[in-house]
Amino acid sequence: MKNEKDFKFILRIFNTNIDGKQKIPYAVRKIRGVGRRFSHVVTLKAGLDPNRRAGDMTDEEIEKVVDIITNPLSK
Repeated sequence: MKNEKDFKFILRIFNTNIDGKQKIPYAVRKIRGVGRRFSHVVTLKAGLDPNRRAGDMTDEEIEKVVDIITNPLSK
């Protein structure tokens, strides 16, 4: 069960500060080179719910998103 202490208000991905209060696809769009469609595809490919907040992601889920963005054609 998640605690409110586990919520991250700011995530640091690819030298970009990401607002943890936004939903995952909208938050990932702040990364340079990631648009609307690609952010949605990354979210679904990582197996994440698009309605979840970015601050609720665990460290392994963040790593999964980073891996997909760096190499989208793998798997």
